[in-house]
Amino acid sequence: MIGFIIYLYNAFIYQPLLNSLVVLYEILPWQDLGLAVIVFTVLVRIILFPLNSQAFRAQKKLQLLQPKLQELQKRLQNNKEKQASETLALYRTEGISPFAGLLPLLIQIPLLIALYQLFFVFGAKNGLQASHLQLLYSFVPLPGNINPLFLGVVNLSTDWIASAVLAVVAGVLQFVQTRQALPQKSSSGEAASPFMKAFQQQATYLFPVVTVFILFRLPAAIGLYWATTTLFSIWQQRRILKTP
Repeated sequence: MIGFIIYLYNAFIYQPLLNSLVVLYEILPWQDLGLAVIVFTVLVRIILFPLNSQAFRAQKKLQLLQPKLQELQKRLQNNKEKQASETLALYRTEGISPFAGLLPLLIQIPLLIALYQLFFVFGAKNGLQASHLQLLYSFVPLPGNINPLFLGVVNLSTDWIASAVLAVVAGVLQFVQTRQALPQKSSSGEAASPFMKAFQQQATYLFPVVTVFILFRLPAAIGLYWATTTLFSIWQQRRILKTP
């Protein structure tokens, strides 16, 4: 069973992504790996645009519902059971599922794993190995040696300075996206619950730090992908959240 799942993953997710990136690398000017990574990332995000928009819209609905949730929590703070039941009733009344934004993200997990593997392979010191070349479709030209330079200067494979810089850039963008996603203060001026405040602080500061720590140890190609996809998310999220 596990072998069949791995086969489906390789045949319908990893292999198409690998071939797409190779084609982009071959047809874009100067065979620039960094440029190919950026274009590839944007194309993937365009394909996933409907799913991510659904998640952002669900996030926006939950933000708009925060004042009512805070009032309900304050009113029933001594009756947790009734608080939970009325919270669910409020969700039903407003036509909101608290997990609506989670499903699109879960669907994308296999894709995110494949992208991580893909950019790790392309960022490897020796380029694509024979095992990966065998996954290329018959109509896709063999790329030969992968040139790891971005704009002829930044080495996306072995340059630890490039990895560090792109890790910091990705972390800053992650911070901007997280701050943008946090619910605004309610019109009543009431502060969020202690649990929510603690979660917001962790999400705002801890997640970007973890992002920098992880990307610092990986090939810069992954950092470039992360920075590009986060920048796209900031734009898409702002577009959705500002829509009346």
